[in-house]
Amino acid sequence: METGELRARAICSVARALLGMVKPNMRCVFVSWADQAISVRVVYDDDFTQSDIDDVDAIETEMLADFFPDVNVECRAERLASKQRVVPQGNEVMVFMRAECNQYDEP
Repeated sequence: METGELRARAICSVARALLGMVKPNMRCVFVSWADQAISVRVVYDDDFTQSDIDDVDAIETEMLADFFPDVNVECRAERLASKQRVVPQGNEVMVFMRAECNQYDEP
């Protein structure tokens, strides 16, 4: 699969997988892709629960259904204090972000 096609399909897939999964403690979702792999990073306020981890697993399962067996999909949950700014890592693209005030602690 070409990079441009993988990019478009990855963004559409994660957007679809997020339907009905967004909760108040979910701050943002990033997606990145390379070769035959897609990574999704779901950022939560402070601590996340087992229910949140189950939701991330469900997002991964929905995306795997779109790509199996040609592309590997990995989703992970990450904790970030609500006072810290959310920053993409590497070649990540943000596909969801909730509204937030801009009062962040500087690192």
